[in-house]
Amino acid sequence: MQRLADRAITPEGPKLIDAMRDNMEVLSQQVYEQSPVEFGDLRDSGHPVVTQGGVTVYDRAPRARRLSEDELRAKGKLRTLMNRAKRGEA
Repeated sequence: MQRLADRAITPEGPKLIDAMRDNMEVLSQQVYEQSPVEFGDLRDSGHPVVTQGGVTVYDRAPRARRLSEDELRAKGKLRTLMNRAKRGEA
């Protein structure tokens, strides 16, 4: 909110889109820093987007692509195997 407030009134005029872009990039960085690292695939999944009046004015693609359905299934199977191993069942 502070970033938006700081850029609402500037000598050049409002810079709210720039402020929101920066806010979304900060959130994307937080995704990287705080996401689970079990497989590492979530860390670069942040996808910052800013819209104004229904029009996309900023859209940075995530650094990592989405996993396919097959990859998600394989990941689920690996998670199950890892959890069983932790419990001494494997």
